[in-house]
Amino acid sequence: MRIRQRLLLSILLGSLILVGLVAAALAIPLVRPAKAGPSSPSFTVTPLLLSDGSSEPEISIGHDGTMGMVSLQWLFDPTVFGTQLWTGPFGATPTPQGVVDGALQHPGKTIFGAGAADVDIGSTGRLHITTLVFLQNPNNQAQLGVSAITCPSPASGSFSISQCSAQIIDTTESDRPWITSDGPHVYISYHDSGNSSLIHLQRSDDDGFTWQRVADPVVGQGGTTADATFNNIQGNLVADPHSHNVYDVYAAGETGVLKGRTFTPNHIIVSRSSDMGQHWTATTAFTAPAGTSLGNIFPALAVDPTNGTLYAVWSDGHTVSLASSTDQGNHWSSAVAISSAPATTAMLPWVAADNGTVDVVYFLHGGHAQPARPLPGGHRPAEWQGRDHLYG
Repeated sequence: MRIRQRLLLSILLGSLILVGLVAAALAIPLVRPAKAGPSSPSFTVTPLLLSDGSSEPEISIGHDGTMGMVSLQWLFDPTVFGTQLWTGPFGATPTPQGVVDGALQHPGKTIFGAGAADVDIGSTGRLHITTLVFLQNPNNQAQLGVSAITCPSPASGSFSISQCSAQIIDTTESDRPWITSDGPHVYISYHDSGNSSLIHLQRSDDDGFTWQRVADPVVGQGGTTADATFNNIQGNLVADPHSHNVYDVYAAGETGVLKGRTFTPNHIIVSRSSDMGQHWTATTAFTAPAGTSLGNIFPALAVDPTNGTLYAVWSDGHTVSLASSTDQGNHWSSAVAISSAPATTAMLPWVAADNGTVDVVYFLHGGHAQPARPLPGGHRPAEWQGRDHLYG
């Protein structure tokens, strides 16, 4: 339930920002693939206005209905600049808690957050956050870093950012961190643009207080390593409470002339670890013709926590497609086009799954939502309905 609610609200909040709102929280019923008919989902929109602006909100909802939401500050203020946090019960207007990564320190450096952020409320109830931070020295030279933040349950009436524990876990040329958890085991992945564009992974076994570097999902995978080195874009990280596997999805290109001249990642690859990140096995879930780019931010992955089925989605800039795996990523179904004519551009897909039902949302330009084809794995056909160029 938490994963699917997080999906819907995260994408909807992002769409509202694009049409001019600073940020918004939606109190809505969970929207699933609906039966065919003229009805549309209804939404309650509450603007959350900040004097210093906000962008790229993400939301996570715990098993108890508690909500945590992060967004990136827009207007630079050297006295406090970072990632904003809101908390509250699902369906209510969230309470702003302030900048969650503003207290980070590093010797000889000034720290600013708000480069990117991801949020997770684990099954233990703790709130986990990772942000991309900027470390600036006195000569105004900047370096990127990844933060790891763990907070007590936001369900507490006395919740405060001062109760959170925040630290910088890496200072490489990193980008776009993602966070997920399975019980007390918390995982953060991030893209290292300065070191062969590898994907690094760190794990915490005590709910986010201490961290250790584990193996990289890209390294040691033969041909997929060759394709992905200096040539990939990472999607989200997913921990499966059913199998306790950890999965990472990324788009990668091909070796040879194309790799040396252009970035056209035409493979969707899913790496799996069955030992908490110590070793990885990579499988290509989909391959498009050479020269096709599937790096339209971002490829996305979801796992059904009731049965372990995986669902990957991606966009080639025109069509959003989906493939699934019922054997922990060893084999993948043929791709199914989720968007269809008369839509001319479908981008920014996201996916969630629970109890045998799959939700896919994406931004669309041109046309209207169309009935979806039967999903892989025997899932029932459905009409995917949407609103305001947001379809799911």
